[in-house]
Amino acid sequence: MQETLARPAPTSTAATGTLSLEAFFAGRTLCHGWFEDRFGTIRRRFSVDIQGHWSGRVLTLDERFDYDDGETEGRVWRLTPDRNGAYVADCDQLVRPVVGKVIGQTFEMRYDFRLKLGSRTIVATFEDWMHQQSETVMLNRSRISKWGIHLGTACLVFHRQA
Repeated sequence: MQETLARPAPTSTAATGTLSLEAFFAGRTLCHGWFEDRFGTIRRRFSVDIQGHWSGRVLTLDERFDYDDGETEGRVWRLTPDRNGAYVADCDQLVRPVVGKVIGQTFEMRYDFRLKLGSRTIVATFEDWMHQQSETVMLNRSRISKWGIHLGTACLVFHRQA
């Protein structure tokens, strides 16, 4: 006889509702992550301090990166939601503004990004999938490629601060 296990009830509305980037990223969010190459070797670790501001029309995410090799980097994202659960996203490193979409508790976005590698910059394609786990935790996986060749994956954990 096979035993069936009951699924636990969701511990928050985040488990059953629709992701709101404006609500999740309002205020301060801390993030930790790493980049692994296409062979699965971790090449770089980093932390990000994000200050989010919702103007009533645009979500601005001011990101400050600290890498394990001592390098620092700043980036500012601007996301404008539409009525269909999509967001128009822009930042200085994007080749062009893009549209990302929310599906339940997941945000998906594909974009061409000017990626700094040492002293040079390349244009790489990012495929981001962000999954809200709870009211305060979101996971992100970014597959990074160039000319269709997989370069690696960035994995991140976002912790929304009180």
